Amino acid sequence: MKFSKFTRFCTLLLSLEACKNNSTGPPNFDGASISYQRFNSYQWVRGSSPQGYTLWALVATDSLILAGGVGAAYVSSDNGRTWLESDTINSSAVMLSLLPVDSHLITGTTYGTYYSTNFGSKWEKASADPSNAIFLSLASDSSTVVAASLSGDVYRSMDLGVTWQQLGPLPYTLNFVMRSGAALYSCGYTPGVFRSADNAQTWINIDPDANQSTTSMMLSGATIYTTRWGGGVRATTNVGQTWKNLNNGLRTLDVQAVIHANSLLFVATYIGVYLSTDNGDTWVPADTTLHNDPIWQLATNGHFLYAADSMGVVWSHAF
Repeated sequence: MKFSKFTRFCTLLLSLEACKNNSTGPPNFDGASISYQRFNSYQWVRGSSPQGYTLWALVATDSLILAGGVGAAYVSSDNGRTWLESDTINSSAVMLSLLPVDSHLITGTTYGTYYSTNFGSKWEKASADPSNAIFLSLASDSSTVVAASLSGDVYRSMDLGVTWQQLGPLPYTLNFVMRSGAALYSCGYTPGVFRSADNAQTWINIDPDANQSTTSMMLSGATIYTTRWGGGVRATTNVGQTWKNLNNGLRTLDVQAVIHANSLLFVATYIGVYLSTDNGDTWVPADTTLHNDPIWQLATNGHFLYAADSMGVVWSHAF
């Protein structure tokens, strides 16, 4: 039976909660490894490993790759060849999200939100943080961060994650949140895409026809892309007035993540990475090595493509 990362995530949360209640310690995770390869015919080659656990968060900057697992973040300055472990937050804390902002690094974990002013050399617990923050996203004005908490609330930070203010409830729990201008968007376990124009006080479902859970969402200009496990890729260019399924060429509809890099779109699927040169109208496999491997998330710095699979991280050269 195939399980999406979202399903695995929900299972993880239940396992962690059971461990807390029973005081039996953290659950046992799969091993993680780092793979990398020059972006030559989209081939992938295995590299070094940052830690022995599944990596749940992955981001890339111009000079660094940051991967989040259990207890600590891992940083690479050489495109994944070697990794340094950050200061440990909590040996049982799972880093579910990472957000680099200038010299700050913010992480949402199963034990709350932390921030670092030196990319993980030292972590500080955020004040009035969203407990069990699931995802973090940076606002369009580059100074406001919004977070979705496991309890189903939206929080806002105006000082790069140091302090947080509760805005309002999410439309449903187990949803994540993104910001575009003055609008908030939320989706996740409950089918649909929800939009709020009043800082999470009220929400409108702008994709009521969706019938699968949303695994990821990306805002690119006027286009909103969503991915679904069993539903593929879906997009709107008019804030949900009309939606279009973008699955031509995909050999599976089990899609976990979508990312825009230069003029290309990439999606992470249960059987590898696919790319599109026409904004998702058609897709072709982006690799020949990982074509049978589940890919859970993607990251890019505009020069390299990074993909997290069940064994760790893979990367490719400039494109």
